[in-house]
Amino acid sequence: MAAVVVSRRPASFDTAGVLAALKERIANYKVPKRVFVVEDLPRNAMGKVHKNVLRDATRAPSRRPAGRRRAEGRAGEGARAGGQAAGCRGTAM
Repeated sequence: MAAVVVSRRPASFDTAGVLAALKERIANYKVPKRVFVVEDLPRNAMGKVHKNVLRDATRAPSRRPAGRRRAEGRAGEGARAGGQAAGCRGTAM
């Protein structure tokens, strides 16, 4: 888990102090492992925070070996035999 903190002076922000204060006030499993200090949050045209951009920017490096990828899709997905979707019946004319 990571925390993103907005500060007007990110260079002088005390991340160790914030983590120490959090450790005193909240449960250990809730304390973020990393703290990122930014001047402003990424926002879209409507002014809402771009959460996906923040997630991508703060994501920890992958622990999977470089040569392996996850399997595409799940077993049993896709069209059924005859081109019909699950739960659909053909109509007689």
